[in-house]
Amino acid sequence: MSSGELECLADCGTTHTILRHRQLFSNLTPTYSSVTTMAGPSNLVQGRGPAQFLLPNGTIIDVTHALYAPRGNRTLLSFKDIEPMDTMLKRMMRMGKNSFALPLMTAAESAS
Repeated sequence: MSSGELECLADCGTTHTILRHRQLFSNLTPTYSSVTTMAGPSNLVQGRGPAQFLLPNGTIIDVTHALYAPRGNRTLLSFKDIEPMDTMLKRMMRMGKNSFALPLMTAAESAS
């Protein structure tokens, strides 16, 4: 990954996009709640709000209701939030892939 890129895991099992990086949010509302992971419930969520970022191919992803979890192990991108990539995701699921890594950057970083 190059400078300015953040690793993100696209995951068909997560119900919400969970972001570890504050700069991806356009507006962050502090809120504290738990999420249930494979390891069980965890109090990771410290905020929620809309987020926007750019994929390396130039696709802009708008997430209306992302969760902010700076202590999370990974940044997770819910399949439901990436409809612009619908065709590619369906192809990958047919191949048996449930997740894949995506480098991403904030839309503001890509403009510079």
